[in-house]
Amino acid sequence: MPPKKTQSKNAKKTSNFKEDLDEVNGKEDFNPKDQPKDSQNEETVPAGQKRKDPPQSKENDEPPTKATKKDPSFSSPTSLIRFLLSPKALELYQNPKTDPQFPSSEAKIEKDYYTSTLTPFEHLVCAVILSRPISHVLGQRTIKTVLNEPWDFGDVEKILEAGKENEDGKTKRVEAMEEAKTQHRQKTASELGGLAKVVKDEGWDKGGDGGLRGLLEGVGKEDVQAELRRLLTEKVKGLGGTGVDIFMRRVQGCEGWEGIGWFVDRKTKGALEELGLPGEGQELKKCVEGSGVEDVRRSFVVILERALGILLEGKQKEVRGKME
Repeated sequence: MPPKKTQSKNAKKTSNFKEDLDEVNGKEDFNPKDQPKDSQNEETVPAGQKRKDPPQSKENDEPPTKATKKDPSFSSPTSLIRFLLSPKALELYQNPKTDPQFPSSEAKIEKDYYTSTLTPFEHLVCAVILSRPISHVLGQRTIKTVLNEPWDFGDVEKILEAGKENEDGKTKRVEAMEEAKTQHRQKTASELGGLAKVVKDEGWDKGGDGGLRGLLEGVGKEDVQAELRRLLTEKVKGLGGTGVDIFMRRVQGCEGWEGIGWFVDRKTKGALEELGLPGEGQELKKCVEGSGVEDVRRSFVVILERALGILLEGKQKEVRGKME
């Protein structure tokens, strides 16, 4: 199937670790050569079918889905969990070199999609970028470009400042997209600017450290998933259902964001079940607890991201070989 043409000190602690468009804009900067082949984004649809946001409902309210085929040769859930948390799993998904769970003591760790030190705001930046109709690989490349020097778009003020035009009438946001060789550059640059403006205007980042404590306070403690989904899709232009799924899946590993629960989005649910793991959050949590890991929540998020990464890279059949 072809890729979908879309996809306080405590606040910074996080775990390891593409949205509905009414129309696809930014065709003036579309270059087919930029789109990596054989790579999916987080949601694919048959050719000619328009993409829609997933139903905005709680995890337990989702309609039943077709049973996912599992490889009977795979080992027990505990063995799979230990494998997904091991260095061997890094070879099965994109950009493993900077995975901070196993950092090199000699090399400087740059931020990327799987970096464990991302703040909630940086996770939101990732969600906006991955909401564009681009491949998983291209999305990761864009994220790694904008979160590091000289751009540092993990900072609200730097994104806002990067909106100023130079003598050529071009902004640093667009220049960052060009450096990443991504698609829909103008659109993505504009949406990142809109995100930063909303965060500042709404007072979501009270501490100025990317922790988004103001957003958390606005969500409250009742029905956190539904309220967070409503608030983000209402306020952040370009962020639809899939983008919110990405954000919630990742930010639940950040300290202070545990109220989201043990969230598993539909795409990741299928990836987990194909590997032989439970697709429901509470059941997966029990398996993680039974595997003997110390930090259950952090490991839970790591497993979600790695299982999905393996699916998007089409490496499911290689898991058994790596486990042997």
